[in-house]
Amino acid sequence: MEFYFFEISLAIVAVIVTWMGCKAIKGIWTQVKRRISYMVGKSQDNQEVINLNASESLVSSSEPRRSKYDVFLSFRGLDTRRGITSQLYDQLHNKRRIATFMDDRDLEVGDAISPTLLKAIEESRFAIVVLSPNYASSTWCLEELAKICECMKDQNRILPLFYNVEPTNVRFQKSSFEEAFNKHESSGRYTSEKVQRWKDALSKVASFSGWDSNNYM
Repeated sequence: MEFYFFEISLAIVAVIVTWMGCKAIKGIWTQVKRRISYMVGKSQDNQEVINLNASESLVSSSEPRRSKYDVFLSFRGLDTRRGITSQLYDQLHNKRRIATFMDDRDLEVGDAISPTLLKAIEESRFAIVVLSPNYASSTWCLEELAKICECMKDQNRILPLFYNVEPTNVRFQKSSFEEAFNKHESSGRYTSEKVQRWKDALSKVASFSGWDSNNYM
């Protein structure tokens, strides 16, 4: 699984460098190496070795595919569909041949999340969660995130990208995240248990090591 993480991380690096500038490289690469070192340490019992200079394609890895998708992209279309998320998809799916699921439409208010989308999460090896200012205003995104946390117990499978938000605001539901939850709670459409499930998922993912776009501006 380390090869998958390495290739996915390189794709994220390429996109952030495009958007934020070359000074992003050092900080992002440090995080990539730290996460891979952790994963290698966990897999030493299986005598797996990672070559950080390996140029082999992801699809040529000897590890058999056990998932339909390598990556599930969770994002708020209003904020990022025509920007950084599209660039991520291009780097992953088109340039690195990493099987990536990116939903091609935005749900309207009141629409239910589709079983197809939930199934795609179940069939994905990793999830990249693009946490943007309006992410929590979408109950669809929140349902995705809760499902991701349910299916991917190993935190190394969930890769948060904090895009124009403060990680602490996400983790503790402040600023736009607080406003979004106030609206969800006051609408009377969602049970307190469901809302708490969404909050717990956000807090959990925001506590993971990821990439913060504010660090590379």
